[in-house]
Amino acid sequence: MVAPFSFQSFFWIIIAGICTFSCTPSSKHDAPDAAAEWLANFGKSPVYYPDSLPPHDSVSLRSFYLPMPDGVPLAIDLYLPEKPTPANDIPAILIMTRYWRALDNNNIPPVAKRWTSYGYAVLMVDARGTGASFGTRPWELFSGEIRDYGAVVDWILAQPWSNGRVGATGVSYLGSTAELLTVNQHPAVRVVIPKFNEFDVYTDIVYPGGGLLKAFISLWGEMVAAMDLHQMDQGVVRRADQTGDSLRLAALEHASNGKVYEQALLGATRNAPLGIPYDSISPLGLRQAIQASKTPMSNWGSWMDATTADGVLKRFSTFSNRQIGVVGAWSHGGGYHTSPFLPEDTPSNPLPQAQFFQDLKLMDYYLKDLPAKIPDASVLFYYTMGEEAWHITRQWPPKGHRMTPWFLGEAGTLSAERPVLKSGQDRYNVDFEHSTGVQNRWYTQLGGGDVVYADRSAAAGQLLVYTSSPLSAPLELTGHPVAHLQLSTSGKEGMVFVYVEAVKPDGEVLYLTEGQLNFLHRKESVQKPWNLDLPFHTFRTEDTLSVSPGTPMELNFALLPTSVKIPAGYRLRISIGGHDKDTFARYPETGSATFTVFRNLSSHSFVELPIIE
Repeated sequence: MVAPFSFQSFFWIIIAGICTFSCTPSSKHDAPDAAAEWLANFGKSPVYYPDSLPPHDSVSLRSFYLPMPDGVPLAIDLYLPEKPTPANDIPAILIMTRYWRALDNNNIPPVAKRWTSYGYAVLMVDARGTGASFGTRPWELFSGEIRDYGAVVDWILAQPWSNGRVGATGVSYLGSTAELLTVNQHPAVRVVIPKFNEFDVYTDIVYPGGGLLKAFISLWGEMVAAMDLHQMDQGVVRRADQTGDSLRLAALEHASNGKVYEQALLGATRNAPLGIPYDSISPLGLRQAIQASKTPMSNWGSWMDATTADGVLKRFSTFSNRQIGVVGAWSHGGGYHTSPFLPEDTPSNPLPQAQFFQDLKLMDYYLKDLPAKIPDASVLFYYTMGEEAWHITRQWPPKGHRMTPWFLGEAGTLSAERPVLKSGQDRYNVDFEHSTGVQNRWYTQLGGGDVVYADRSAAAGQLLVYTSSPLSAPLELTGHPVAHLQLSTSGKEGMVFVYVEAVKPDGEVLYLTEGQLNFLHRKESVQKPWNLDLPFHTFRTEDTLSVSPGTPMELNFALLPTSVKIPAGYRLRISIGGHDKDTFARYPETGSATFTVFRNLSSHSFVELPIIE
């Protein structure tokens, strides 16, 4: 059972807008001058605004329906700074949501106040088939929704206040709409800042490693269905006109929307005929169109927020668009600090308001021609936990990166030495009660709550554990660990979870990262869609492999990336399991399972760790 979840907390977070950075800058690896200056001013207010005060104090609101080319009306809120400005002088920030653009009151959302105070028009749009907008949506982020946003840009350009330039930003789903706006290749869209959104919807949020992320998909699907039908207890979506019947009529059309959880169950592989067409709704599948737009991007993610860091790194390493990538140690949306080496109540780094200043500088540069000094080429800013410092690089993996195998050994040992015994194996009866809790990296996606992993030492009784000797010197891991397992199972299906952990001298165990793989998807593909030297699995129906009970399988898969500096005296721990009961679907659905992990000279199992020299 999943712990009780309150739609109310999620609802208010998404309505208010999650996003808003104190900062300890540090420079290492590859740090060009312009990027170093950017990092030195990370989270600081732009100096070209006198006394750091915004020039506009008041804002006007207009709510209206904008018909799309096919006649479907979209609900839009337009916020304009009220201070007089010359005609054709205001750039626009486009924020596109499926979570209701606002409640039906006269309150101005904080995100709109923030941007208008610096002289921007803000347009907040209810996506087709949601909120006060009309229409239906067969699935999330479908092509018709993305085309709508291109029509909204056309409308902006026709307004007397518009300077002809548009930027887009948002967190989570709103980050996806900002990024996918570039698919329209509209020349007026000069920059997008997508935050904490999915790079590949299939692997990032529906089927990580080929296993259904059941808790999130079921809860999120239930929540958005209630929002679309206007059945939330917390309030009513803002009307876009004065017609009393418009919301009821819109909700009637929304009743035909695709059902998220049911669609996920129908599409257990990436290309299942009745499932979601993942390649058509993901930046990964739409890479060619996004690159053709040549739109500069600043993608944000976190080492501890689902797969968002993984997406930032794959974009940065692969897409030709000019990029400023940012990967921190945050909850979803950047509201909480999540380094396992710091107390739970440590303020986010940078703080939310300071995070906004980074976005403001980019928008000012591309939409206003203000003298914001931005990096002169693509660059990545990333935070190293344990060291608790920010760093910069122009390449990924960064300089000094070396993949080093750590082998699973006899009697639960973990060592950089290859096994020498001709025989050796460990049997593990899968404990289907094992859980990483309900404040883990996946649950933060449900509204941006803190990420908290309790002391993992007790999990040793539920998992197959391998532990190193104490480290003689600090050890930095920055990049993707890669698991290489020789393993058999007693059944015809299953899923393996691999956790990288750090053991403190007092025995407390800190979670660092994880990865998982459904045995059916163990086939590797030579063709990779991104420029990283990592195992790639297509998760397509034709590439599945059956499982023969007792027959050894070779499992090679990347874990989620991390950047962490582990102190001397700590020990490394690799833990292996077969389920995370509060988060993932169960494989097999019923019954028991026993894994055999081989660890000998000819069949050795190990995890490559991304060590920085």
